[in-house]
Amino acid sequence: MHSYGGQVGTDALVGLGAETRRQEGRPYVDRDPKTLLVGPAPGLEEKKVDACVAGLERWNGKCLYQGIHQCVWREIPVSYVYTTTDMAVP
Repeated sequence: MHSYGGQVGTDALVGLGAETRRQEGRPYVDRDPKTLLVGPAPGLEEKKVDACVAGLERWNGKCLYQGIHQCVWREIPVSYVYTTTDMAVP
């Protein structure tokens, strides 16, 4: 997690650690995609959730561990928005 997500994300993960789940007799990761990705969502149609979950695809996580060959930021200008008083955007 990074940026603002790191702040709220760590609060949201309380009680979901491996040791806590082991003590509760629960698996480390819940394999149910509805629980894992959607969670409780009052008012959300089950049919809509099923359609979204059915459209999910696996991806190759190996790319996270492969080296890079070029740094495109050296060729293409990049920018960053830096704010001084915005409370949502750092």
